[in-house]
Amino acid sequence: MNKMIGHNNPPKDREIDWKSVSINKWEYKSIVQCQEHIQTIRDIYAALDNRPSKKLSIPDTISILTADYFVNHICPAYDDKGKNVYEKLLKQIKREKKIK
Repeated sequence: MNKMIGHNNPPKDREIDWKSVSINKWEYKSIVQCQEHIQTIRDIYAALDNRPSKKLSIPDTISILTADYFVNHICPAYDDKGKNVYEKLLKQIKREKKIK
């Protein structure tokens, strides 16, 4: 018998701007692996500062991964004038293909 997970029944105390998502179990395992790695790093810094370390949640892990991706992949995509270099390149490629 399948046990239903109540993901369509969010907690009553959840903030209004939070959303639930369904995720493949293998992707979830990858997120947990990232969570464990980030937690280890946090524990090291906490031990160096001689303070307790707060347990990292899955939503916090996703926030860290999202911020890391944004900073390392999206932000560098803009030139000094604030233009997206990838969009600019795509327009240039399309323009050159029309010429040929």
